[in-house]
Amino acid sequence: MLYVDVRDVARAFRAYAERILDGRVEKEGGSLRRVLNLFYPEPYTVLEIAEMVRDVIREVSGGALEPRIEVVDQGLPSLFGPEDKYRFRVDVSRTLGFLGLGRLISPRESIEYIVRLRLGKKTG
Repeated sequence: MLYVDVRDVARAFRAYAERILDGRVEKEGGSLRRVLNLFYPEPYTVLEIAEMVRDVIREVSGGALEPRIEVVDQGLPSLFGPEDKYRFRVDVSRTLGFLGLGRLISPRESIEYIVRLRLGKKTG
């Protein structure tokens, strides 16, 4: 699964709009038809994200909340195996460089931010 935090999307959109409005897109040999791939560079499985959510909730709540993960077998064939996440080979460094963005927000950072907001904890 490819992941991107909406805050990174907003930063990228703003950076691209500023480049267009400043006329820097054409100056750099760019084009308004440019395709920009933007997502966190490391892929995750849905189960890994679920485990991450569970772990963050446990940590932020100080153990007061203990979410349970249950995989329900619906009898459907599996579409992807655990190693399939490594089949994605996309480099986002060109997009980050073109837009002048630094590092992207990791899934864990996103989850922790959301959990802290929902539990009324201080976000950093």
